[in-house]
Amino acid sequence: MRTGIKTGEERGQETMSKWLRSLVIVSLVAGPLTTTTAGEPAVGDADAHARGKVSGRLIVPDQKGLPPGSHVTVYSRRKVGNADHAHAGVSPVGKDGRFAREVPRGDVRIVAEAPGFAVALLGPFPLRPGEEVSDLEIKLTRGFTGQVQLRSKGRKQPGVGVVTASLTHALTAGWGIKVGEFRFDARGQARILRCPSIPLDLQVRASPFEHREFKGVALAANKVGYLDLTPAVPSRGKVLSSATGKPIRGARLKIVWSSPPADVSHGGCGWSVGRGPVWARSDDQGRVSLDVLRKDWDYWFEVSADGFAPRLVGPFQAGKGFGEVKLAPPIEVSGEIRASPEVLKRVSGRWHQTFTTKHRGSSSRSTTPCGESIHTRVRGERIPFRITGLHKRHFSLQVYFKTPGLKNQEFKTELKESIRGLIITPTGVHVEPTVRGTTRPARGEG
Repeated sequence: MRTGIKTGEERGQETMSKWLRSLVIVSLVAGPLTTTTAGEPAVGDADAHARGKVSGRLIVPDQKGLPPGSHVTVYSRRKVGNADHAHAGVSPVGKDGRFAREVPRGDVRIVAEAPGFAVALLGPFPLRPGEEVSDLEIKLTRGFTGQVQLRSKGRKQPGVGVVTASLTHALTAGWGIKVGEFRFDARGQARILRCPSIPLDLQVRASPFEHREFKGVALAANKVGYLDLTPAVPSRGKVLSSATGKPIRGARLKIVWSSPPADVSHGGCGWSVGRGPVWARSDDQGRVSLDVLRKDWDYWFEVSADGFAPRLVGPFQAGKGFGEVKLAPPIEVSGEIRASPEVLKRVSGRWHQTFTTKHRGSSSRSTTPCGESIHTRVRGERIPFRITGLHKRHFSLQVYFKTPGLKNQEFKTELKESIRGLIITPTGVHVEPTVRGTTRPARGEG
């Protein structure tokens, strides 16, 4: 058992900001963490679910107890071969501030949140199978009010739009824990309540300026932090239905890859899977204008719309446009996982699609797997599933039975149209066209 791992302001590792409620949509998300396999075992990874335990308490110097709604999120991450395996779990915290949680082995980080206080971080630290790390202390502080001003060529710039800010601990930037979104006012100003006294990474996307990431921004009480932006060259295109040729209104464009890397849409992987920030939407005529891209960068976007299959577009550059994008009818994979109720209680599943991008001016290509877990609600001796919003490309589905003597199963295909009636059992995979999954879509809002 290990005890007494502590954090404090003197180490610059304990606090991150919460945003003013009227300005901010708070959404604590693990950026790169969500690009991993969410704790599912890889083939041959027998001890992927080996766990340890962490426990400790939150310390509030200026009051006796913690307010209702206080909680900690415990993240663990480790590498298996070339892949990252990650897990995140939330535990409530009582008035005494104490918490305890089992977590898969790996590098562990704890994020503490309490109403009225700055977000606090502890870690990362290693956790081995069967190990308990106890007596952890996380000190909560009120922070200060940080002030940020956007400028263009050294002048205060009014009229900026929505800005996405990502605050990342300076010493562990690879974890990329995203705090939320907020709006600058008409003067290009924003206030950040409960701001920490540590360097922050800010990702700014404000029309009509080039998006930019400001690393190591050190804000201080009663001082304004200035962020200088460069005017962008617009890129335009149009989104149409492949079946009718008519324009599609409200189509969403989300960046999924750029060179160099930009503010990607995080979902089940680095590629967008129906989540992440929307960079632009089409109007009534299907027209899209992107006026936040950087010069000399390559971009790949996912274009999606309700009732259509998403499509990957790229590479293209600022000012050059992307022409007409035609969306086809939606593609889905549905069916059932079948076994005894006792076996199904332990079942989990995960789907993947692979995307390949070519780099401008080079013959090199990058291949990136994308995927996320499927819902596994047991209904008797079956688990219905339905995976929506898929692309026309390679598709695979892994099912883990987690029962001694039973084999995990994998289904692979080059997906060209919807597949219904996919049946997966411990003995194999086959298709029964009359069977359809009935659970909610795995892709969320698509």
